[in-house]
Amino acid sequence: MTTLSLIVIYCEDIHLCKQFYEMFGLSFTEEKHGVGPIHFSSKLNGVLLELYPAGNKEKSKVRLGFKVKSLNELKTNLLQKFPKTKIKSIGINNIKKLIITDLDGRKIEAVE
Repeated sequence: MTTLSLIVIYCEDIHLCKQFYEMFGLSFTEEKHGVGPIHFSSKLNGVLLELYPAGNKEKSKVRLGFKVKSLNELKTNLLQKFPKTKIKSIGINNIKKLIITDLDGRKIEAVE
């Protein structure tokens, strides 16, 4: 059986990106391996999510999805801290979700 163990996201500003993803309830640890850059990691049900500075690399184009406790609370908190955040509400088959654009233009799906 194959399981996902690591997702690395390259960000324009890892400190702001860290603050943004903390709004989803993630908790990050600062890390540095050898001569590599300072970055942040968060463990989610056995999957390690790492935020790395993009530097001269292209920013990641991944789409993420999170289950959250409250969509309304998430939306309110994001817009208070990051007022320019693009958030689209969608309701399909009695499932409500938000499509959120992060600071680097990645799409994130959030459901309750």
